[in-house]
Amino acid sequence: MGRFFLCFLIGTTSLFSLTVEEVEKMALENNPDIQSAIALVEKAHQSRLSVIGKWLPQLSLLSQAFRTQKPLEFFQFKKPSAFFTQLSLTQTVISSPLLHDIKVSSFIIDQFKQLVEAAKNDILYKVRLQYYLVALDRQKVATAEEHIKLLEYLAEEMASRHQIGEATPYNVNQARVAVANVQERFYRVFEQLKADRDELARLMGIDPSQNPYDFAQTDIDLTKIPNLNFEIEQLPMEEFTKWQEIADRCRPDILLSKTLLNVAEEKVRTHEGEYWPKLSILGGYGGGSTPYLEVPSERFNNQVFQWAVGLSLNWNLFDGLSRERNIRAAKAEVSSVRQDAKKTLQAAHTDVRHQLYKIEKSLAKYRTASANLELAVETMGQARSQLEIGYSTLSDYLISVDGWVQAKTNYDEGKFELLASYFGLLHASGEMTP
Repeated sequence: MGRFFLCFLIGTTSLFSLTVEEVEKMALENNPDIQSAIALVEKAHQSRLSVIGKWLPQLSLLSQAFRTQKPLEFFQFKKPSAFFTQLSLTQTVISSPLLHDIKVSSFIIDQFKQLVEAAKNDILYKVRLQYYLVALDRQKVATAEEHIKLLEYLAEEMASRHQIGEATPYNVNQARVAVANVQERFYRVFEQLKADRDELARLMGIDPSQNPYDFAQTDIDLTKIPNLNFEIEQLPMEEFTKWQEIADRCRPDILLSKTLLNVAEEKVRTHEGEYWPKLSILGGYGGGSTPYLEVPSERFNNQVFQWAVGLSLNWNLFDGLSRERNIRAAKAEVSSVRQDAKKTLQAAHTDVRHQLYKIEKSLAKYRTASANLELAVETMGQARSQLEIGYSTLSDYLISVDGWVQAKTNYDEGKFELLASYFGLLHASGEMTP
């Protein structure tokens, strides 16, 4: 019954099995962090259109009606009522701050687009890592099941020997206890598999309780790492230079820091533009000839409608050096943002180098684990042969089995760490997006 239940757990899969490419596509389409960033890009587009709209003609209609307690003799009204209607048109011709605001709005769109790319870079890294973590969990589940089979063989062997007097009840019970202990480990790794599968569904933007998918990968695929030399001891310096240059071109936070610097520099020019005058064309039609001559008529149909066209020049000649202080503050902000960009670049290069170091370390660990697994398989085979002919004890066989389990686990984890370090390099350089 116990073996049937274990096989049932391993064989339980969902209806739809997804490859890593399908999982990545679903994450890009459904992940809330990415969708939220995309919505901010649309918001920035609309804000830019709003700024551009300030340069288009501004048309307004003003119509007023009054009822007074007594006739307004000052205006020579004979009745206690008054009407005023005015249609006004304003067209900005010259406005330096408005021009620079439009440029800033373009940089802000770029800023939010880079935030989208940063979100994609982060989510794809987490998705790929989690996808292969699920594959690693499956390898551990398979190792635990094989561990159970090996110890069940030992328990059956001890029971057979006990019947012919070659083993004691202590040996039989010891083998059975070992099987029970390994079953507990199986349940633990299988529980971790389910938890990691739920986390992957969450990264895909799916509620884990409603996830109809399973994931097709059952092994750690090192072919995902192109041009991998398993014999190399240390990466050449050309690799470090190459990946740092890739990060300079592709890493979202580096590109974002450049955009923030452009925004800060444009704000300096915006404040400098406040020294220039603002010129507008004015036009009006209504009961008053211009917006400045508001003389109500006593009846709506008694208004004298006239048109008027003019120019408006607004030039702030002196404002107590306020504009100069704003320019200096904006230049100080540029200096601060430039230092932040430098710090971001240095942090990115450090991150890239750190990931390359991890690849070197993971390669060495994988080579060691691979060789150790071959030795552990050979040792376990020898232990089984010696157990069958009576040259090996129960403890010797248990030690060899435990050694194989540890070697197999180290081998699987070594492959995962190597693949994870490569994904970490792609993430650090901004190359995660397909």
